[in-house]
Amino acid sequence: MLATLQTAKSVFTGIDSVNKIAEEAKRFGGSVLIVCDKGIAKAGLMDRVKNILEDSGIKVGVFDDVEPEPRIELVPQCVEAARKGSCTAILGLGGGSSLDVAKGAAVVLGNGGKIEDYVGIGLVPKRGLPTILVPTTSGTGSEATKYAIFTQGNMKQGVIDPNVYPDVSIVDPSLTVSMPPAITAATGMDALCHGIETYTSLAATPISDLIARECVTLIGRSLRTAVYNGRDIEARSDMALGSFYGGLCLTNASVTAVHAVSFPLGADYHVPHGIANAVMLPYVMRFNYVASLERFSRLAELMGENIASLSLREAAERSVIAVETLMKDINVPRSLQELDIPKDAIPSLAERALTVQRLLGNNPRAIKIADLINIYEQAY
Repeated sequence: MLATLQTAKSVFTGIDSVNKIAEEAKRFGGSVLIVCDKGIAKAGLMDRVKNILEDSGIKVGVFDDVEPEPRIELVPQCVEAARKGSCTAILGLGGGSSLDVAKGAAVVLGNGGKIEDYVGIGLVPKRGLPTILVPTTSGTGSEATKYAIFTQGNMKQGVIDPNVYPDVSIVDPSLTVSMPPAITAATGMDALCHGIETYTSLAATPISDLIARECVTLIGRSLRTAVYNGRDIEARSDMALGSFYGGLCLTNASVTAVHAVSFPLGADYHVPHGIANAVMLPYVMRFNYVASLERFSRLAELMGENIASLSLREAAERSVIAVETLMKDINVPRSLQELDIPKDAIPSLAERALTVQRLLGNNPRAIKIADLINIYEQAY
């Protein structure tokens, strides 16, 4: 089995690692465009990073129009802002949406054309403008991946290529302490999905297994604390590193049916990605666990469940119960009805999910349209 480990060229983790940002930015020239959303600006995080850069003599521009589940149309707007400022590097600051827009803009700035030219797998000819990614949430793991995901019409589209990996990733848990509980919960569940799905994926490797187990362990023990005591820096550190590990998992192996069934929820009904994944996770796990009893039983153990006296099947099912209990504890939505998804949309959702074969092909249990419909109905 071929096993690889690819990610950003340089990775810095730990409290106050953001202070490395000016030193790294100087390697790419003297002008940086910060890509973020207005919430990051309002929270003061953008000013913190901007001040570090400007105090080192680096010229800084700001593009703060990023939105959740970003439309692909945002990329050319970001490109225009970078060209106007003669920027020599792009700095994504925020959640996955900001990091993905930064990646997309960097691709266009380095290769020309339109972002639509690069939608697909392996279509980016060369590395783009240098990118520095600084997550302020613990969820998507975009700072570790070769993916840039956008909403195009009513579909999720991805630019997927090794040339999309960032030049520098800075994972500083001190930037996440101001995350509200609801966002902490939603993004944390997204990161947990990455670990669980990759560990049970048919595309898993010995390297991704190692990272996925640590991802699930860190998040399983610390997400509750991060939600309800956000100033707990140890919990935030676990979550930041767990999220980064989740990104490593999905970019070096792959996720499975959870992401496939969640994509239409985000594209059609604008359900935030983390929430969509969270709602669908236990239902897909319940469908899958009989096909991979040993791996799901191991997940239960990693989530803190005592499985010593259980049969293998009971232990595997306990992984689903552990996730359901966690979701209840952190108060995330647990049904499609809570998301105001109409029940008569289920056949259409299933048909859309069936088109995501690059993920469904990695699912540990073969999955057909009738199975997808049943999973959505159970989730309702």
